[in-house]
Amino acid sequence: MNYCKLALLACSILASGTHSAMSGAEPAAIEVSVDAEDVVNTCGHLLFGGCHAPSFAQMPVIMPQFIDAGINTIRLDFEIENIVPKIGSVQEYYDNVKDCRNPDTWNWEPMERLVLGKKAGMATMAIISYCPTWLSYNGKTSGVPKDLGVYTELVREIYSRYAPYIDYVEFYNEPGYFFSIEGSPYTTVSRALADMYVACHEVVNDITPGKPMGGLSVVTHSDGGVGGSTNMGFFMDKRITRDNFNFYSHHVYSDYGIETSKETVTRVKQELSKFGFGDLPVWFTEWSSSINNAADSVTYTGSKAHTFVGKCLVRWMKDGLTGAHHWNLMRAIALRGSEAGEKADGHGMYAWDASAKTGYLLPKAYVFKLFSRTLGLGKADNEVVRLDAGDVPSGVDLGAFVNGDGVPSVIAVNETSDLVTIKLAVAGVDSGVSVEQYTVTQYSKGEVPVKLTPRTDSDDRITVEAVIEPMSVCGLKFNK
Repeated sequence: MNYCKLALLACSILASGTHSAMSGAEPAAIEVSVDAEDVVNTCGHLLFGGCHAPSFAQMPVIMPQFIDAGINTIRLDFEIENIVPKIGSVQEYYDNVKDCRNPDTWNWEPMERLVLGKKAGMATMAIISYCPTWLSYNGKTSGVPKDLGVYTELVREIYSRYAPYIDYVEFYNEPGYFFSIEGSPYTTVSRALADMYVACHEVVNDITPGKPMGGLSVVTHSDGGVGGSTNMGFFMDKRITRDNFNFYSHHVYSDYGIETSKETVTRVKQELSKFGFGDLPVWFTEWSSSINNAADSVTYTGSKAHTFVGKCLVRWMKDGLTGAHHWNLMRAIALRGSEAGEKADGHGMYAWDASAKTGYLLPKAYVFKLFSRTLGLGKADNEVVRLDAGDVPSGVDLGAFVNGDGVPSVIAVNETSDLVTIKLAVAGVDSGVSVEQYTVTQYSKGEVPVKLTPRTDSDDRITVEAVIEPMSVCGLKFNK
């Protein structure tokens, strides 16, 4: 008997209530009540995305697996510095040296991954950031453009060509790391960013009026964080309004000052409210456990990767997150060698066999599929509904949601080494519902449901009992 069959058998045993023979003790029981008609918040559906993309050679194999896993949005750079020709100075651009002002001579390959993502069915976010070295004051890609007119001319050429494949435009990426006013006339980063934003927004709005545009991803430990000096100067600029700045982009890593799963949408909005922008939709456009350490227990091969992803997403959905991009969608594990030019990073989403030219997604992707596809939370924006629970053990997270099709679900993340029983009483659902339990573990994709037996109590609530395996992410789906 293989592992999958054993796992399925274990799920059946647990669901039938005979788990004590396996564990030697009755699991902790949590009394949970849910009201599927009592909406306490809403969250977006573009929460199951990632940054960057596989190499072109690997995309035909990996992209269909991403789509099957419910990964529904992708975030990529404009890569202006890699698209335009490598020339010596802005004067050479004025003089059209080497026909450099002719877009037909430019390298358009960097943007084609975005096209492939869009054609595959993903929502796309493109980042306007960085500067060609020949155009910047400090001679680096982090610099301020010497001629903002030239910069926006480049942006216009790129955006006009790819606008049909771009759903959201983000301005700049972590300016505390990747932006400098060195050598420029500016005395503050915030004024330089505001000037660039306004000019770039004019381009985007001229080509696609009303296209959502925002930024700035000022990270927690640089520039004072969300509520610090850079954002203060930027948002206090009278040219920046809710009409031309439509969402806030935030990055979440534990080594940015706040443990990833403990960051909240509420905190970010409270910081933005200092400048009058507390009602902005918030995207976590980069998130992982640690940007500096791809070998910890919650990144690609770690035994806690799936529960980490589940815990973060459940907490952020309950808190009203609009969208999210996990860092990242590149190759994480090389099997039997690597390939020239491949996009690789230890935080990535899949393993690749360079010899067989094939690959597979890693366990954290199982959670994306459970939430996005199986529970239907990746289809349209979702309602967060009331869930009240008794004593919830440390290491257990619970959430209740109704997807865009009106189908309720309850999610339980168990990061403990113990079995946990949840005794559910759910109001606001039809008496004829069926209940399916899906369980993701490090070794199980959670694609095979265990059918539970619902009952109706004296208050016309649907009651059901489910046992949650140790180190698992469980979804209970209430089908109409």
